[in-house]
Amino acid sequence: MHSRASSTALLIARAQVLLGSEPALAMHVDLNDLRIALRCLAQAGGEAWQRWCTHRTFRNLLWRLERQVLPGIVLHYALRKLHLRSWVEAAMIQGARRLVVLGAGCDGLATRIAQTTSDVTCVEIDQPATQRLKSSVGIHGVHLIPADLSKDDISTALLSAGMSPTVRAIVVAEGFLMYFTQEHVCRLLRQLADACAPGSQIAFSFMSHRSFVGAVSGINGWLRYVGEPFRCHLSPEQLLKLLSDHGWSLIEMADHRTLAKRLSRPAPLARGELLALAVRQ
Repeated sequence: MHSRASSTALLIARAQVLLGSEPALAMHVDLNDLRIALRCLAQAGGEAWQRWCTHRTFRNLLWRLERQVLPGIVLHYALRKLHLRSWVEAAMIQGARRLVVLGAGCDGLATRIAQTTSDVTCVEIDQPATQRLKSSVGIHGVHLIPADLSKDDISTALLSAGMSPTVRAIVVAEGFLMYFTQEHVCRLLRQLADACAPGSQIAFSFMSHRSFVGAVSGINGWLRYVGEPFRCHLSPEQLLKLLSDHGWSLIEMADHRTLAKRLSRPAPLARGELLALAVRQ
């Protein structure tokens, strides 16, 4: 499963490049995210993707495919990133001095924060193969820690990340928790709570359905094929209890209607994944 970089991470990188190539939608892609996505794709053998995406005919074909397979997923990925980034930036203003991104994939959030905030320690924890890809594209100012969190104890990785019970942190788990069983998610939340100072926050996404609403059944088959099936989904009520039982209090939740407020004009967005922000009790 982990001999190569995450297939979903590379898929999202391609989605970022597609969106960044679309004149009417490019404003929803962070330029730093786009640069890192392009570098990761090139390193992984997908350097032609950017060139193909410059052609309107190719983009139109991809948008038609998206409408048939999972309507609104490309824009959902981009708005998800922007919303989580806004929570991270707010946490920095409130005093967080550690940023830990779990399962960062080809994301550029930690790099962006490292470049713009000199007194914040930025860390990414991801599977070894994905970290090898990330380190090969020239990431600066971010500590890349390889760890298979499906098997390894996150406490060891957090120790390497320099977590301190006296320094507030903001932890990001974007598109990450759904790949673990609920039991494993509970263990991660408890270990994060034990490692984080009171007042630390966690910003994350989670599935409220078994899959995205309206997605063709083949998507679940593809996820199983690449070894990255969804294993956990929670209702908002279940999430609230799960957080409370493991040392966290919910601050805010966001759904597709919240994300849609970032758009200058209406557009369909994928549904079935929610965002949440919680604070260490």
